[in-house]
Amino acid sequence: MSGLDDNCKVLDYSDLNVEGAHIAARFFNVRFLAGTEEHIGSMFETHAKRPQVAFMGDIAAKQNAVTTSIQRNVEKWALEDYLHLRRTQPLPFNARPSTSMETI
Repeated sequence: MSGLDDNCKVLDYSDLNVEGAHIAARFFNVRFLAGTEEHIGSMFETHAKRPQVAFMGDIAAKQNAVTTSIQRNVEKWALEDYLHLRRTQPLPFNARPSTSMETI
């Protein structure tokens, strides 16, 4: 964690949307071509591994599938550092810090 600086940003799962793509692009000094907004938006509506299939969010299913053991290990090994990142990094991709297990 000591190596983090202004060149590091947290990309939270909930940040994966059109606005997040634009903010990430600006961070990396990438400009989208004029008129590509609709195409970029459509990318978030299709399944990444099967483009012919519409994207269906699966956060709830994944949360329901988490075992007590996995939840304990996340809380033990990852949650504190994750929350520290969200507190110390400016929130470039959304307006709220996420503290739920869905983003880990």
